[in-house]
Amino acid sequence: TPAVIPMAVKGTTLGALVIYRKEPIPAASHEFQFLYVYTSLIASIIEHALIDMQAQMQAKTDSLTGIANHRMFQEQLQREMSRADRRRSEFGFVLIDIDNFKIINDTYGHLVGDRILKDLTQRVSLVIRQGDLLARYGGEEFALILPDTGAAGAQRLAERVRETIECRPYESEDLRIPYSISLGGPSYNRKSPRDRDSLISDSDRALYLSKSNGKNRVSIC
Repeated sequence: TPAVIPMAVKGTTLGALVIYRKEPIPAASHEFQFLYVYTSLIASIIEHALIDMQAQMQAKTDSLTGIANHRMFQEQLQREMSRADRRRSEFGFVLIDIDNFKIINDTYGHLVGDRILKDLTQRVSLVIRQGDLLARYGGEEFALILPDTGAAGAQRLAERVRETIECRPYESEDLRIPYSISLGGPSYNRKSPRDRDSLISDSDRALYLSKSNGKNRVSIC
């Protein structure tokens, strides 16, 4: 006969402890009371662990888009550089900027601008590979970290990302807004070692090259 003792904290049930016995446990017995106290303690421990995990996720997640934030991006970039140096491998690093985003905000308002940012996040997330990192770099800028990817591979993937934005406008019930992105970045490998700040500066220059050459294009150096 199963005995089910809920694990609850402040009226919220987190799970249940199920015990199978040949005979039922009387609700008034010391054994049942012990199990009730035991599950309350376990539920409290689980709740604290969940709160801690949620806090850690929030500290590294962009609140608007749900992807990695700038802090997590910086940490992951440093890890990927260390990994590439250790394994003598390479990786791609690409910055993404929404073209004419200020005009979109000024024309339609910041709420629509936020919806465009989320639309881009959803589309790009479907294009990149498992193991790639998409992060909110700041404002309308995003960053891609592409492990084990050389310049040619980064170029191909960045073009797919650009095309998935260009191919159709953002649409809602009352709006249809075409928009595009510019992308730029270097490939990091042991033949061209550099520190994190230099790598980011190279990406900024590559992105500026895409912007200055007409936007809606990819520049991988």
